[in-house]
Amino acid sequence: MRYGRNMAHSAKPASFGHVQLGAGSSVFIVPLTPATREEAFTTASFAAHTDADLVEWRVDYFEEAPDPRACSHMAALLTGRVDKPLIATFRTPAEGGERDISDEEYQRLLISLATTGSIAGIDIELERGRGTDLITHAHRVGVSVIVSKHETTRTPKPAAIVDALAEMESMGADVAKFATTATSARDVALLAQATAEAASLLQIPLITMAMGEIGVASRLVGGIFGSAATFASIGDVSAPGQVPLAKAAGIVRQIEAWSGLTQ
Repeated sequence: MRYGRNMAHSAKPASFGHVQLGAGSSVFIVPLTPATREEAFTTASFAAHTDADLVEWRVDYFEEAPDPRACSHMAALLTGRVDKPLIATFRTPAEGGERDISDEEYQRLLISLATTGSIAGIDIELERGRGTDLITHAHRVGVSVIVSKHETTRTPKPAAIVDALAEMESMGADVAKFATTATSARDVALLAQATAEAASLLQIPLITMAMGEIGVASRLVGGIFGSAATFASIGDVSAPGQVPLAKAAGIVRQIEAWSGLTQ
């Protein structure tokens, strides 16, 4: 079996503004985790001058969340300052996030963010997205959707990871994302196996990574196995094991060039 994107992709790229995820070499996404408006403006201005392709706003860190009006207003302001396509994410504690809200609040917030006209994409947690029309609503207003699952204590068996990614595709996701937590090198290998298998089966781009120090390699070589993007930090990390963008970009580009993945 041949592994990686050269094997997989018949997959249809996903559009986030002018950025195509899954169309070639890895896309770099940087998270912003500001608590206040002042911090948001500072970090957004900094992100604008980096080599990041996409910016993820972690709304769960924002002190005015989950108020839809305040968050939608901030999304518009951030998009103007960061000058890159913005993905809005509210990560709940069960998936490693900062704050819990009800299902109803979660849905209202994401619908409000999607309809601002400022957001290129939203992240919907798999568990919160089941049985809702969140994906349909986002697509109706031209917003792309990442459906995600985060295992904060373990790495499941490859078959379980592939099944979850396939479920995300069946729900209508534009991108399927699965993050595990690695406690051993074997966990990283299992994730790579699952990524390669899913990349050969699914028709949408994937993002996978193993969180934690030992999982760093998965963030740097994921493109070889079919992961279309990597999250890298420009300040505070939003998940354990994120590599600073300035270091990650050079390493990933070299690995993908040597592996024949760069287009």
